[in-house]
Amino acid sequence: MPGPTSDVCILAAPSTPSCAPAGCVDAMGVPSSSVNSILVDQGSWLEFGSGTVSIADSLTVQGQEAGGGAYSGVLLSGTNLNAPSVQVGDSSYRGTLEGYGTVEGSITNNGFIRADFSSKVTGNYTQASGAELFEEWPQGTIAPGELAQGLLNVNGNATLSGYLVVGTDAPKHPPKSGSTYTVMTFGSLSGKFTSVSTGISAKYNQNSVVAKYQ
Repeated sequence: MPGPTSDVCILAAPSTPSCAPAGCVDAMGVPSSSVNSILVDQGSWLEFGSGTVSIADSLTVQGQEAGGGAYSGVLLSGTNLNAPSVQVGDSSYRGTLEGYGTVEGSITNNGFIRADFSSKVTGNYTQASGAELFEEWPQGTIAPGELAQGLLNVNGNATLSGYLVVGTDAPKHPPKSGSTYTVMTFGSLSGKFTSVSTGISAKYNQNSVVAKYQ
């Protein structure tokens, strides 16, 4: 079993029904783990549950090769991910990070991030020009303190570029025209998204980005 000084590299495994088309490592039932670093290679998938994952150095998600290749990445399910650096993709590989939880560290998004429910980043969030942040427009009224669908909370600075895509899981019953939804909060802001999904506009406030349905 990996320990606090281990450098873990997860490689592609043969397809299985539970995680096709790539192989996967299912750590959802592990209450806590501690390693030095994790590299999720192209064609592999790593799933964390609601436990605490402590990474001394970095989590790197290489993911899908530019122009094609196996779909791969990391899934968080209420995870407390303690890692000073989370690198999602690079210039050659479009990595994926999905789910919800807390990242105690900073994220650099060079790939694809999908925020499901409320997620928190205690450090900074940096999104590159070719990267994407995807969220679902919440259905119904969100009560104070309730988990919002697709809300990314960044304690530090958010450096934005690339794409903001806001979908809806009820296309036959879209939000009312003019309705708004906070997709992101942050301590400070640098830059803006280069592109926003069709039918959505983005307003940049001092500490938030608010989407408006046209």
